[in-house]
Amino acid sequence: MKSNKTDFEKDHWFFITTSIINHNHILHKKENAIIVLNSLNYFVRNKKLHIGAFVIMSNHIHYIAKPRNEHRLSDINRDFKKFTAQQIIFRMQDNHDNTLEKFIVNKKDRKLQIWKRGSNIKNIYSRDFMIQKIEYIHNNPCQIHWNIAHSPENYEYSSASFYIKNEPSKYIELFDLRKIL
Repeated sequence: MKSNKTDFEKDHWFFITTSIINHNHILHKKENAIIVLNSLNYFVRNKKLHIGAFVIMSNHIHYIAKPRNEHRLSDINRDFKKFTAQQIIFRMQDNHDNTLEKFIVNKKDRKLQIWKRGSNIKNIYSRDFMIQKIEYIHNNPCQIHWNIAHSPENYEYSSASFYIKNEPSKYIELFDLRKIL
């Protein structure tokens, strides 16, 4: 299945991974992470998407989501990537960020590109697969090759503290996946 052509399936959850082009590390900067989080929450607040779990890593994001009210995941993903790319580029230009040169692509439709084309979107087809993906998301910052958190619940840009400590997320109005597990 082509990831950017995922068909809408009512009441269906997806595990989504979206990466920065060339695996450039820019989401570790708070300003960029906040752009991504605020954008995801925009879709939640506007009843286009449920988000059940998420993590923002330095060069990619993972989240579990379900489209709402007949919205298509492919449309939401397109709009999310377009808006966040534009906002990150504006921020980098305003701050004269010299890493902006890493995003020059000189394509017909754009000079700069933040996100890789397409996203890895997987259907969540079972309870076990859902649990596996939630655990993967929450443990990602603790993996040896990342080593950015000692425990999942202490990583700020993740839904882990919502599930482990029962604390509301500071950034995204989460759908509690425990209700459906």
